[in-house]
Amino acid sequence: MAKLITASLAIACYFLFLTYRGLFTYFTPDDVTNIQFLHGYGRVPFGVIFAQAIATFTPEYRPVGGLYYRALYALFGFHPLPFRVVFFGLLFLNLFLAGRWFRILTDLYPATFFGALFFSFHPGLSQLYFNDGTIYDVLCFFFFVLALSLYVRIRKTGRHLETPQLIQIAALFALALGSKEMAIMLPAVFVLYEVLFWPKPVDPFIRIKPILLTASMALLCISIKVFVPNQMSTNKLYSPWRPLSQIAAAYLHYHRLLLFSSALNLISLIAILIGALCIGLALRSRFMIFGLLFTLVTLLPVCVIAPRAGFVWYLPLLGYSLYLGAVFARISALRPAILEPVLFSTLVVLLLMLELPLARDAEHFYTEEQGQLRTLAEAAKTSAPSLAANSRLLLLRDPFPLENPWSALFAIRLAYGDPTIWVDRTFQLGRAYDPSDLSLYAMTLDWNGSKYVTRVQPQEQGPPLRIAVAPAVIHRRQNAAFSLSSNLRPCDVDVAYRMPEDELLRSGVWIHWTDLNPAGQGLIHIDQDAERGPVNINRIRLCRGPWMPAQGSFLIIP
Repeated sequence: MAKLITASLAIACYFLFLTYRGLFTYFTPDDVTNIQFLHGYGRVPFGVIFAQAIATFTPEYRPVGGLYYRALYALFGFHPLPFRVVFFGLLFLNLFLAGRWFRILTDLYPATFFGALFFSFHPGLSQLYFNDGTIYDVLCFFFFVLALSLYVRIRKTGRHLETPQLIQIAALFALALGSKEMAIMLPAVFVLYEVLFWPKPVDPFIRIKPILLTASMALLCISIKVFVPNQMSTNKLYSPWRPLSQIAAAYLHYHRLLLFSSALNLISLIAILIGALCIGLALRSRFMIFGLLFTLVTLLPVCVIAPRAGFVWYLPLLGYSLYLGAVFARISALRPAILEPVLFSTLVVLLLMLELPLARDAEHFYTEEQGQLRTLAEAAKTSAPSLAANSRLLLLRDPFPLENPWSALFAIRLAYGDPTIWVDRTFQLGRAYDPSDLSLYAMTLDWNGSKYVTRVQPQEQGPPLRIAVAPAVIHRRQNAAFSLSSNLRPCDVDVAYRMPEDELLRSGVWIHWTDLNPAGQGLIHIDQDAERGPVNINRIRLCRGPWMPAQGSFLIIP
């Protein structure tokens, strides 16, 4: 027991020493996009999020992760520390589950200690420790390993899974699938376990029940994700159709990230894997063979989509950790009283020396983009602690890259807790808008290279002017009648509008949209290149006067 406590504390301290700075990081662009857009803050009620999380077979984007984000935001608001504390709590819990699974599988404490040490931290997974956006991998691992541990614990005794255990496995697998799609490989892992640890064809029909159950669930879930339009199926990054050459290249890509070796080539990788397999066969170690195959199988789902960062190793790394844990357990078994503590202590020191510089280098990349969001949110909230609903803000200049146009919008909305706020960046306004005219915006923020210079401007409030457009459904290249709720003197009309918050997140300003006649009516024209969809007008300007609240809508169709 003393050995168990000592090794566990050493691994926990080792992990925390290398990762504790991640506890104090800010939200990332992934985080704000996940909360406000992918998981529907201000658009999808929390009850619906909860229902999606337990439904499993839904096209919604990783609904269990959505429940995590929405629940924590509802409880703590836009404050990163509670998110990070819960996230790190899950990392520690997963580290415990990994060690517990090593123990259940091998019945060897040395394999458990060494395996848990190798699994606990790897600098190639640095995004995992600094970005809550990897919560999907963390939750997937949690439910995946719980299901796998239950399965192995029962099968190790020679028993088969009865109906209550099958229900538990199905529930845990459903939650893993709802966390991230790479959980689909659980039935394949079951097959590997049966082939390696129970090779005799005894009771095949009973043994195949959990495999058929989970395989059916995986097939149904992935079919819905692929063939039903959703945030993943419409995103080219997640297209699962890849030729074998690209799959092989993806395996190479991820192993380069893991080994920090850009010089690694496919032939060398294949040779290394074959060599590792031969060593396992020569030692007749089912644990080493299982660990190696576990990694290759669980890594496959991310190899059939566009390459991602190293954090996707979180679940597959469990297999390589088992392999290495079994190797060092074999070595320490030669003189356990001496070699176990010496090997373990030496490994801790060597890994710290190797990984500490890499961990520090990786940190700066993530903290830089987090600092951009923190500076923006704090500047806005300091200048105006609250804003009226439907307020518009303008970033005159900002440090955000053009290919990431929505992080500022999502961060501001979450900081104010108001999904009706809109943030424009100057490049989004188009040529028709005069950048010197800032009267539309409740606040402007201008980045001078080190901080934001803000300007808060009073906005006209009061009952919105009601706008009517007839017909309400307009084809491109057609005209429509425009009228206001009250008669006004003839003048030109400008309007600010928003369109549905789908994957395009559209908004804009139409300058000199129409001219009013004495009856408060005008004629509008829909251009042939106008975007289709519902248009909601929320601000209007008459005769170049102040911008005022407005309310009106119509639908543009091809």
